[in-house]
Amino acid sequence: MLVVTTPAPPEPSHPGPTPPEPSQPAPTTSGGGATRTQCPRDADLPHLVAAALARWGLRGADVVGVRRSYNTVVHVEVGHRHLALRVAPRVGVHAPGSDEAERTLLDHLAAAGAAVPRVHPTIDGAASTTVDGPHGRVTCMLLDWVPGSEVPRPATPGDAADLGRLSATLHDAAPTAPGPPSGVLDGRRVLTFHVPDRLGEAGDHAPLLLAARASAQRALDDLWSSAPEPPRLLHGDLTPANVVRSGDRLVPIDFQDALRGHPEQDVAITLVRLARDDAADGGERCAAFRAGYEAVRPWPLTPDVAPHLAAARSVQLANLGLVLRNPGLAEHLDLHARALRPYVERSGAAAADR
Repeated sequence: MLVVTTPAPPEPSHPGPTPPEPSQPAPTTSGGGATRTQCPRDADLPHLVAAALARWGLRGADVVGVRRSYNTVVHVEVGHRHLALRVAPRVGVHAPGSDEAERTLLDHLAAAGAAVPRVHPTIDGAASTTVDGPHGRVTCMLLDWVPGSEVPRPATPGDAADLGRLSATLHDAAPTAPGPPSGVLDGRRVLTFHVPDRLGEAGDHAPLLLAARASAQRALDDLWSSAPEPPRLLHGDLTPANVVRSGDRLVPIDFQDALRGHPEQDVAITLVRLARDDAADGGERCAAFRAGYEAVRPWPLTPDVAPHLAAARSVQLANLGLVLRNPGLAEHLDLHARALRPYVERSGAAAADR
């Protein structure tokens, strides 16, 4: 456990409200247009935590622990309060206004009775703030810390069933979104993230990825034109990595990828992750997830739509990898190409039959 007592930053010479900050830092690029995420190092955390928490009027925090993925999440203790300070990397992949959209969605879900963490506004009422780090400005958001334990990965079938129940519960509570609200990902497009289209830069995999994107986009167009219900605001990344086992239930975290879409799309995102683990060890997590979901509400995903939505997710993640250019990119592209090749072959055969 990393424990660092953060000193209180000096008082400004002219105290007053912090001016509004942009919700996302501008992406930065390195040679050849390759964009890389940059997360703060442990040595930088005391300064960042102190500077950020001052925007919430909090001082003298202890850093209890740090978790890194796309974001860096710092577990801080201030007095007897346990909070999560989420520090986004300099590379923004979400639409402007995503932090405010996340706060609004969490407030709605909490009002509907869902157990979700809440966003703590800054002293000037903003959902997030930016602070200067050693490599540039980073965006910080303060949320409730969810006590509990991480779900093991790969998840157990029991965890997958609980994840299905949670997914269905969130779908029941999700607000409808007839028009595109600002700040959320747009489920009408295969490439939902707010980043450039880099599929053509995937080398030998480029033709496969482009063909998969075209086929999946046609299926998405059909889904959106024929859906019997209006779209909803969904989690957008409900996987075992984004839930916490708290007591006898799973609590969702990290709604940063909030998606305007249909429940089928949200379910497919979860299944892509669980199916990868099932393929590795012959497990039955996908079946358990469906059983858990159906214990709460009817299963939304039909066999004819499922392969297209799974392909859309793989193409989306491949493109994101090409934008971020993190280590392991070649393996990342190989993984998604293997998943997409049978889909493209089937889609091509179906098109020829028509």
